Formats: sequence, structure tokens, C-alpha cells
Amino acid sequence: MDERIVFSRVNSMLAEADYPLEIKDIADLEDFLNDAGNASMGLYDEIEQLYNQLLGYEDTAEDF
Repeated sequence: MDERIVFSRVNSMLAEADYPLEIKDIADLEDFLNDAGNASMGLYDEIEQLYNQLLGYEDTAEDF
């Protein structure tokens, strides 16, 4: 999956959840995922899945 698509999708989800920061790169995304406080967010698992797809850890037929 293209990096721009992942960041756009993640930032759209975070904006809808009123999250105060924008994800600009992989390091920002990793910081978000490593923050234990974010793990309780309902969209955390979906963002983690997008991260895994970005890094090639998961192959899915689902097209975002």
C-alpha cells in the first residue's frame, strides 16, 4: 500500500476522533502506536493494521 494513502487514511480517522496531532511519517505512526494511551482508542487496531500493511507485515485482499 502506498505510504501517502496510509497517512491520508490514518489522518482522516484521527481527525474524526478529534485526535490533536497529524501523522506525517512512519516515525509519527510508530509513536502513535507505541503510546499506551492510544491503545484504548476504538480505531487503534485499524491504524495498526494499516501500519502493518505499509511495512508489508500483512497481505490482505482488502483495498483501502
